[in-house]
Amino acid sequence: MGIDLKKLWVGDLVWIKSLQQQGTYRGLHHTNKAIVLIGDTQIMVAGTDLELLPEEVDDGTDPFLLELQKEIPKEHPEWMNFSRSLDLHLEAINPGLEHASPSRALTFQIEQAKKYLERAIKLKIPSVVIIHGKGTGVLKMELEHLLGAYSAIRHFHSINEGGALEIWFDHQKKF
Repeated sequence: MGIDLKKLWVGDLVWIKSLQQQGTYRGLHHTNKAIVLIGDTQIMVAGTDLELLPEEVDDGTDPFLLELQKEIPKEHPEWMNFSRSLDLHLEAINPGLEHASPSRALTFQIEQAKKYLERAIKLKIPSVVIIHGKGTGVLKMELEHLLGAYSAIRHFHSINEGGALEIWFDHQKKF
């Protein structure tokens, strides 16, 4: 039977039937599989292979929020001024390119995304959102391809009804 992954919350404890192990749900991967953390290892698991475990006694501390607090870099005060989202609509980033050829516009948008991601990684930002819109899907596809080039990206998934990508980083890895 399994679990409807859309009903899970980040931090839910799950049982992975095939591995006979407990893990923590971390989010929905763009492949519609659950991202589950077992110790220090993240794996992708189909909903049919999961069972929801009963909640542990709540001591008032959210372990996911504690992890995020550890990731916030104190040595980079400029992280506070870093925007946690980037809108790649041309009217937002360069209105002068609104009537440019599609390939020129796409190249510019991808370059802006690269700069943004590299800055987020340098500042050790825990997560960001890149808004690509819902057009033909070309920009989203190119962004997903780009994200695959960064080992510092823990995972990403679609949000805003498919019009944006939420990206989580793993700053333990080198890029």
